[in-house]
Amino acid sequence: MQPETPRTGLSRLWRYTSGRRRRLALVMVLAGLSSAAPVAGWSIVGDAIDNGIRAGDSRRLAYDLLAYVAIGLSAWVLGTATWLLLAGIGQRIVLDLRRDLFEHLTSLSLRYFSEQKAGWIIARLTSDVDALSDVLNQ
Repeated sequence: MQPETPRTGLSRLWRYTSGRRRRLALVMVLAGLSSAAPVAGWSIVGDAIDNGIRAGDSRRLAYDLLAYVAIGLSAWVLGTATWLLLAGIGQRIVLDLRRDLFEHLTSLSLRYFSEQKAGWIIARLTSDVDALSDVLNQ
């Protein structure tokens, strides 16, 4: 029999993404589009300077201005959607983790609780889950 490979914290956390992987993929796409918006904005600024201001074409400058504002607004919408989706996924993962920890604690023997201090157990679980919640929400 082969020895079991040690699992890292992230690989253990990965199982909590089950059923949420499509939303995570959507978050990644939205984040990529939101990050690409400033690059497109600078490209439009360059076009406005070269083909609008220097060429004296006010119509081109107006189009570039409208495109720049539209890209800025879409970047804001995409960024907000990314943040909200990611926060929702993170909170659901933390909720599932809390449920699993509660089930695990209630399945332990009474001997375990007589050997360990209750305050230590509660403090450890609370601080660990809160730290993970902070990471997922940031």
